[in-house]
Amino acid sequence: MSEQLRSITIKTGIVRRLAKELNMYREEEKKEKEKVQKMKDSEADPYDIKYAESIMNESSAMVPDTEQRLKVAIKDLTSCLEENQSLEKTDEFQAATEMLENATSIQ
Repeated sequence: MSEQLRSITIKTGIVRRLAKELNMYREEEKKEKEKVQKMKDSEADPYDIKYAESIMNESSAMVPDTEQRLKVAIKDLTSCLEENQSLEKTDEFQAATEMLENATSIQ
């Protein structure tokens, strides 16, 4: 495998992983918000509510960080693909292009 294809494969994997992480953090944030609201509605112990809110805040804090890292990874992969247009017939290039489309749509 050429060095360019290896680079495309690695950068595609990074984008794939970060897109997956972003989805996971968004789902976790949503679940924690629902959990906190449910606890408030049922008038749970204030300490438990505060603890659940801190967990929710941690999850919420991860979303912008992951979004930023994903933007950087998308930019990096895009520039790598632009530099290696001669490889556009390869499976790795096609997979990278497809991953870029998917990752851009979830941002």
